[in-house]
Amino acid sequence: MRDGFTLIELLVVISIIGILSTIGLVVYSGVQNKAQDAKKKQDIDAIATAYELNYNGVTRTYQPLTTEDYTGGTDYFCLVPEGGSQAFKICALLSDGITEYCRSSSRGIPPDCDTGVVQ
Repeated sequence: MRDGFTLIELLVVISIIGILSTIGLVVYSGVQNKAQDAKKKQDIDAIATAYELNYNGVTRTYQPLTTEDYTGGTDYFCLVPEGGSQAFKICALLSDGITEYCRSSSRGIPPDCDTGVVQ
């Protein structure tokens, strides 16, 4: 009868653990990206709702939100231009680096995201 394990048995067990760890990390990374995308979409929806609530019916413009209203970093772009606008468009780049999630105003023509100017 043997005492302990052979070197081959230990190497097989270590390689199996390594493979399972790699699979787990890949799955975890995908779940993290999906969670970040869901958070960005939720933020975009909240910002769009804030703009709609901040709509000035007298001047028929959306007032720009200040940085105190929202500090989301650089993941969000194309907000209402300075001085207000008759429309807004808010986009976020999702984790795949290609897909954008956008919300725009229910009134007026949304601004061109490249220039920030209403079309």
